[in-house]
Amino acid sequence: MTVQAVPEGELMLEGRILPASNATFYGRIGDTAVVYKPVAGERPLWDFPGAVLAQREVATYLVSEATGWNLVPPTWLGAGPHGTGMLQVWKEIDPEQDPVTIVPADQVPEHGWKHVLDGVDAEEKPVSVLHEDSPTLRRMAVLDVLVNNADRKGGHVLAMPDGHRFGVDHGLTFHVEPKLRTVLWGWVGEPLTDDELAGVRQVREALGGELGTQLTDLLEMPELGALHARVDRLLAEGVFPAPEGDMPPVPWPPF
Repeated sequence: MTVQAVPEGELMLEGRILPASNATFYGRIGDTAVVYKPVAGERPLWDFPGAVLAQREVATYLVSEATGWNLVPPTWLGAGPHGTGMLQVWKEIDPEQDPVTIVPADQVPEHGWKHVLDGVDAEEKPVSVLHEDSPTLRRMAVLDVLVNNADRKGGHVLAMPDGHRFGVDHGLTFHVEPKLRTVLWGWVGEPLTDDELAGVRQVREALGGELGTQLTDLLEMPELGALHARVDRLLAEGVFPAPEGDMPPVPWPPF
């Protein structure tokens, strides 16, 4: 398994990204724009006690690279003005594209979109949350199952001008208990494609080699064991799983 090269040099901060639950900064390493999340700026979480979120962000990137799908921008641990933290290449989105959106409940398209849930807006009008029905977003949903992503909000899906989608904000991942909370529930029960199954098999194979070695420095052994179990279960069942566990299946707020 190979990962993409990361920029070298000193991180120069240009501003803070708001709003964000944890300290998040925008900066540059040479000519490369990056996001920087220092470990020192992470807030303790009751359901992820002792977790170093920066390490989980890197671990998710490594799993993404093992699939071969390029779903997470290059992410690594590095030094910055506020100490060690997660560094990730910044991706400029296309503001005209909305892979996850809210529409009036009576205007749900018949094709090209998947329905997630219904609710009401600030004016008490019925609305529906949808996501696009695209191969890239399906792959992202598979990745979320593998890493047990507890926080796939709509804003964590970055729309690229060429139609590609990147996922970001992967600190709440790799819990040993079922924690999948996502806005990408539109394919529940649908069979995985041959391409999706091949990507999952590549992860299983990589876990027996370099990926497994890299993850031992980022995750606890029970979390690695749970990852192996999720990979094997997904391959055995071959379908997008349904929500399980006691937590709400959709993160709040969903955007």
